[in-house]
Amino acid sequence: MSDVRCEGALFDLDGVVTRTEELHFRAWKEIMEEYLHRKADRDEREPEPFTFQRDYKRYFDGKPRYRG
Repeated sequence: MSDVRCEGALFDLDGVVTRTEELHFRAWKEIMEEYLHRKADRDEREPEPFTFQRDYKRYFDGKPRYRG
């Protein structure tokens, strides 16, 4: 065992300390584009891409996960 002692921890879960917005957008994009493609197939139309400004910023960014 090490003699190193931890006196605290910092968890950055909302992008305040590190820039996580791009990572969150890419994760949501992967999930949502699969969903949007399936929905477009059911509706017999062309799927629209999941975009940063129109979709992520409007429906996901800064919202609790259960609301997104």
